[in-house]
Amino acid sequence: MSTSVLSALAGTVQPPTLRRFDARRDTVDVGQIIVVLCSVKEPILKAMKAYHSIAPPTASMVSFRQRLADDNVDLKPRPCLVVSRTRDDFMIVPFATFEDSLITDLDLHTQHFAVAVGDTPAWPAERERLSVSPYWPESRLKPVYALAKEIPLHNRLFGGLYQHWERDVRENLLADANGDVVTRSDFEVDDLEMRKFRQLMQRIDRQYEKLTQGQRAVYNKSWEVCAALRISPESWGS
Repeated sequence: MSTSVLSALAGTVQPPTLRRFDARRDTVDVGQIIVVLCSVKEPILKAMKAYHSIAPPTASMVSFRQRLADDNVDLKPRPCLVVSRTRDDFMIVPFATFEDSLITDLDLHTQHFAVAVGDTPAWPAERERLSVSPYWPESRLKPVYALAKEIPLHNRLFGGLYQHWERDVRENLLADANGDVVTRSDFEVDDLEMRKFRQLMQRIDRQYEKLTQGQRAVYNKSWEVCAALRISPESWGS
């Protein structure tokens, strides 16, 4: 084993330091991938809300929404794509691996909005994938999905640009000549891919709008089934 590998393994890789996002202090751009403390279920709950009169939320949906509002959910920092900027905020889309759960085992709401990222096989098969430049490292190891319903960044806990710790072919962390872990944070979605992704988000939204009352009831029931089987937000680190 090389000295550079040993140097990296001797240290501890620290999680990002989080602070409240402040647009007056923190600079982010559309297309960047940043670290934000948030729930992968929040985009789904946002999408459902407009249709509560047609398909009332289930007990576990209401419970999770309330715990989320009360900060009573064990959230984790996750990569999020900055998809747009409003007059006084940024809109983001969270990435998720779902803790290795198969996409077909998840509730139908989540399946509906999941878009494969990087090397992840397309889901559904005919849907485009989201391409990240120069590549998306996590998708080389496990499936990664973007939840294609934007949520506001606002003043959430924020950890700056997503940083990837570089590894060798044996998955050992690499270190530079000073013994520091080699990282990269230049991941982005370019302008062309961003336009394509926004168009895809609009199509997914329109498809969701066209669901019948019966289909929405089936979607909601699948949420309850997954909650009962513990294929739930908690099992994904929310």
